[in-house]
Amino acid sequence: MRFPPSLNLPFDKARGRIDQVRSDARRLDDLFGALSATPTRDTSALRTAGLPQGTELMVLGMFVFGMKSLPYQEFQRRMSWRHATSERHTERPAAQYVGLGEDTVSFTGVLVPEVAGSFSAIDNLVDMASTGDNWPLLDGAGQIWGCYRIENIDLKGTSIIAGGIARRTEFAVDLVRQD
Repeated sequence: MRFPPSLNLPFDKARGRIDQVRSDARRLDDLFGALSATPTRDTSALRTAGLPQGTELMVLGMFVFGMKSLPYQEFQRRMSWRHATSERHTERPAAQYVGLGEDTVSFTGVLVPEVAGSFSAIDNLVDMASTGDNWPLLDGAGQIWGCYRIENIDLKGTSIIAGGIARRTEFAVDLVRQD
């Protein structure tokens, strides 16, 4: 027995949701294919993955820093190298290179959901930090920076409205390289 398409049956909603999930899965497959490609400054792989150009700033794991999620205004990267020293009589200390040191990245910005970003983006970063996992960091051009863990998240809310919600949230996210 066939039902006319005008009837709104419970499984019609489920079928629409399944189609949406399949579409999202294909888009994620395209995105992973583009992001796992050899690092390059050519952004054509990102365009073919269906990403809108100019809105993604940086990707940490599955979290996208961008105009729709959490746009940062500044970032700072600090890289260091280690040198062991030993004292010498009547001479300067002798130094020998012993390897890579810390590599840290900090993002700072202001979240104003009425303009750009969303409150849930900070919650997503907190959830990622709570796992203690390392996440690959890629810039908007597809260059892989390495695997980083979230070390700190600082938040400062201003312009508080009813319900204790901040209309403007200053944030800082500190990452430390782990690979």
